This record gives sequence, structure tokens and C-alpha cells, in this order.
Amino acid sequence: MLLSAVVAVSPREDLVLPPSLGRAAHALFLARVAAADAALAAALHADQRSKPFTAAFLEEGVVAGQRQTVCRAGERYHLRFTSLTEPLSALLLERVLPALPEWVALERGVFRVEQVYTTREQHAWAGQDSYQALAAQYLLARAAPPARVVLVFASPTTFRSEGRHVPLPLPGLVFGS
Repeated sequence: MLLSAVVAVSPREDLVLPPSLGRAAHALFLARVAAADAALAAALHADQRSKPFTAAFLEEGVVAGQRQTVCRAGERYHLRFTSLTEPLSALLLERVLPALPEWVALERGVFRVEQVYTTREQHAWAGQDSYQALAAQYLLARAAPPARVVLVFASPTTFRSEGRHVPLPLPGLVFGS
């Protein structure tokens, strides 16, 4: 099963943080997985190939060209965690997301966990599906698939290539990933 979970958070106080909080989201994700299954977290962290998950802080506070992200107390911001494997998705749904603490640390800030969304009905970026169901939409459809694909990167995105993080969505990295 594929999973996309969105976690709404709000800072305890006004914060000025770095422009990208991807590392902080990644660290929080692995720490929460480790609290539920230390061996799986260690395996996910050690794996140098493509990771079967993503962790991102969505772009709400980011302003183009600014070298900081301003987060205001009482405003909602969103983390997004995705899983591409059945064991990790099940762990997230059954043990990690229900056990999120009331407060989490991200970078130099403390955020209250306000809400967790795991379905499309709850949040547009959340959902659960199987590879078969996703493929069937296009492979079994009577209509021809669209000739164009539109991708939107809603958070800073990097691709691992030759031991480096590449912050550009180069076609070979995007479609080869």
C-alpha cells in the first residue's frame, strides 16, 4: 500500500527558520519510526539507494528569494510523510501517526501537532492506495492517457546522484528515480 500522510502543526512562538526544513522533517520521520520500530528505522537510514519514503515540510512559510522561512504562532503549517512499501505504510498508520506526541521539535522550533490526515477526503495531499489501483486507472482505462505530465514540486526537492544531493529537477533524475 502507498500512503501519504499530512500532519498539521503550529509553532509555539513566532519563528524564523532556514528556507528548507526538509532535513528537519526527515529527522522527525526517522525518530518517530525508531520509536515504533528501531530496526526498521536503522535500515531506512542506512539504505543508500532510493528511500521508500519521503518527508517534507510543505511550502506555506516560504517566500521566493528569501533566505528564511517565517512561521507565525497559531498559524497552521504542514508536514507530509509518504511511504512506498506495505510494511512501512502499516507501521505509520498503526503505530507512528497515532502515537505522535502533542509537541514536536523541528529545526530550532517547537510545533504543536494539530491534526493528522491520511485520506483524500481529509486533505488533498493525503491518501492511501495500492500500486494496482493506481496502475489500473491508466492501463485499464478506455481513454488514451494524457500526452503531457505536469509535475509540481511543492517543497524543496533534491535527487541523489553519484553521492550528491542535486537540487534541480533534471529530467533524467526525476524520471529515473
